[in-house]
Amino acid sequence: MFRVGVLRDPAYRRLLGAEWVSLMGDFALVAVIPFVVKEQLGGSDLLVAFVFGAEYLTLAAFVLVGGVAGDRFQRRTTMIGADLARFAALLLCGVALVANGASVWLLVAANLVLGVGSGFFGPALMGMVKQTVPDETLQEANALRGIALATATMIGPALGGLVLSASNAGTAYIADALTFLLSAWLLSGLRPLPGAAAADDNGEDEPSMWTELREGWTAFWSRTWLWVVVLGFTVLNTAVFAPFFILGPDVMGGSGSWSKVLAFRGLGAVLGGAVALMWRPRRPLRAAMVATALWIPMPLLMAGGSGLVSIAVAALIAGAGLTVFDACWEATMLGNIPEDQVSRVTSYDWLGGLGLLPLGYLLAAGMTASVGAASGLILGAAITAGTTVAVLTVPSVRNLRQVGDDAAAPTGEPLTDAA
Repeated sequence: MFRVGVLRDPAYRRLLGAEWVSLMGDFALVAVIPFVVKEQLGGSDLLVAFVFGAEYLTLAAFVLVGGVAGDRFQRRTTMIGADLARFAALLLCGVALVANGASVWLLVAANLVLGVGSGFFGPALMGMVKQTVPDETLQEANALRGIALATATMIGPALGGLVLSASNAGTAYIADALTFLLSAWLLSGLRPLPGAAAADDNGEDEPSMWTELREGWTAFWSRTWLWVVVLGFTVLNTAVFAPFFILGPDVMGGSGSWSKVLAFRGLGAVLGGAVALMWRPRRPLRAAMVATALWIPMPLLMAGGSGLVSIAVAALIAGAGLTVFDACWEATMLGNIPEDQVSRVTSYDWLGGLGLLPLGYLLAAGMTASVGAASGLILGAAITAGTTVAVLTVPSVRNLRQVGDDAAAPTGEPLTDAA
C-alpha cells in the first residue's frame, strides 16, 4: 500500500513543488545548451563541455559554504536567495539570446551562477525537509522527491525540445528562469513544523565559518556508516555512472536505441519511488546497497550486445534500484543527524558524490581510447559489484536500523544485534 500521507501537508507540497519545477527547468536546459552553443553561437563540443562543466566547478567550490549557510541562517531564505540568483542569470541569458547579443562565455558565466546557487540550495533543501516532515515520514517524503526527479529527467528534455521547435533558445532560457522564480514563490509561503529549530540566531558569540565547517566535518566523520557510503558513491559516480553516459551511446549504435535505454531507466526510477513508498526496510542502508547492485546487469547486457528489449528491462531495474537507494539513504541521513548539522553534513555528501564527476568524464574518454566502450562498461559493472560488497562489509552500514526501530545511538553509530 502506498504511503503518501505526507502530501496532505501544505508545507511539504510547497517544498516538493519548488524542487520539481526547478528540476524541470534544469533538465529542459540540458537539451537546449548543445543546440545553442553549436548551432546558434557556432561553438564546438569542447565549448559545450565548458558550459556544462562550469556548473559543477562552482558547485564543488561553494557547496561547503552553502552547508554552513544552511545551518547558520534561515534555510528558506537561503533557498529563495539561490533561486533568485539563478533566475536573474538565466533571464539575462535569455534576453541576450533573443536580442542576438549572447556569447558562449555568457552561457558559461550563467552556469557558474547556477553552480553557486545549487551549492547553497541543495544543503538547505535537505535541512528544510528535516524541518518540514516528521521523522517517521522521511522515507516517504524522499521517495516522492525521487519520483519528482525521475519525472523531471523524462519530461524536462522533451519540454526543452518542444520550446526550441516552437520558438527559440532565448525563450527556452527565459522559461527556465521562470521555474526558479516560481520555486522562490512556493518557498516564500512555506512554514516549517511547529517547534522546528530556526537556524539564524546564534547570538553574539556566533562561531566563524571555519569553526562551523570543522564541526560539520566532525559530525560527518564521526559516523562511520555515513562516510563509508559517501566514499563508495564517490567511487561509483566517478568510475561507473559518469562514464556510463559517455560509453553507453557508443555501444548502443544510435541515438534512438540510447534514448530508449534512458527512457526506461527514468521509468524505472519512478517505479523505484513507488517501491520506496510501500517498503520501509528495517536496515535501510543494507537494503540501499543491495538495490544499488541492481545496476550491474544493464552495462553487462549492453557490452555483450544483447537485444534492446532485455537491455530496456535491465535499465528499468537499474533505475528502480538507484531511486530506492536515494530514498533510503536520505531518510537515514536526516533521521540520524541533528537538525542544526544537517546542511553541513549534506554538503560533504554532495562534495564527495559530485566533486569528481568531471574526472569521471575524462576516465570515460580514456577507457574508449584504451580498452573500448564495451570493456569500459564491463569494468564499471565489476567496480559496482566490488564497491557494493566492500561497503556492506562495514558493520555500521549493515546494521543501522530504521529510525524508530531501536534507532541509532546519539553519536550516530548504530545499535547492533546478533540477528
